[in-house]
Amino acid sequence: MTTVAAYDRHVQQLFDTIDRLASAFAQAGVDMLVDSREPRARSAVHLAVGEKVRPVADLVRMKLTSFRLRDRVHLQDLDSVGLITNDIEAGLPPPLRERLRDFRAQE
Repeated sequence: MTTVAAYDRHVQQLFDTIDRLASAFAQAGVDMLVDSREPRARSAVHLAVGEKVRPVADLVRMKLTSFRLRDRVHLQDLDSVGLITNDIEAGLPPPLRERLRDFRAQE
């Protein structure tokens, strides 16, 4: 069983590694990673060096508040991989919780 402290340490190590890799890519002039079979910017992994990492709950709240097309796509991605948990949903203000439920019903 992994303890919370061990989990936090591993997550921090992962973020540190990602930051080092992103910095190395940035120094080399690389700002995105594309699939070699279909190299399109639209489906690439864009590297954002120095970007603030937000907790998922804050990100979900921000995306539900703005609710532009790009925000809805991001919400769809977050939800499809299970990152919008019941706890996150329960922590939303009632209008945003209702917006999330309506959004999920339209999918």
